[in-house]
Amino acid sequence: MIFLDSDIFLIDLRYRRDQKYSANADFLAQLKNSKESAVTSLFNVLEICGILSFNLNAQQLIDLYHHLPARYNLKIYPELKQKISLPRIPVKQILQVIQNKASFGDALIICILLEMGPVVSHLISWNARHFVHHLPVPALTPAEALEAGIFRR
Repeated sequence: MIFLDSDIFLIDLRYRRDQKYSANADFLAQLKNSKESAVTSLFNVLEICGILSFNLNAQQLIDLYHHLPARYNLKIYPELKQKISLPRIPVKQILQVIQNKASFGDALIICILLEMGPVVSHLISWNARHFVHHLPVPALTPAEALEAGIFRR
């Protein structure tokens, strides 16, 4: 299973003029046509909703929250439920990641990935370089993932 970072969805949903849009769309199309399953975190879903909240009304925002997994054939960790609480991550663990040069948002994702364990084979992000030295799995950009042939396994 591959873990997808927020930027992949944001480029697809909002930033169609971004220079990475075409490669991003190719990646998402190949993912859709592959047997590979994908996952993102509740933190990522909320980050996407927060960024897009400036362009959506309240109902559109709720719809995005509920329909994002189906739109991209994604699993969400932990599973999306409206009454779910945010995952509990000890502050000490987050600080340990931050001490090794990570932003707070990246540290949350790193902690979630470490919690998920070996079920995740790759992290895919346009900011892969932020994760490379923090994870036991490869961190690749969508372009690098396509070049590496991760869908041909």
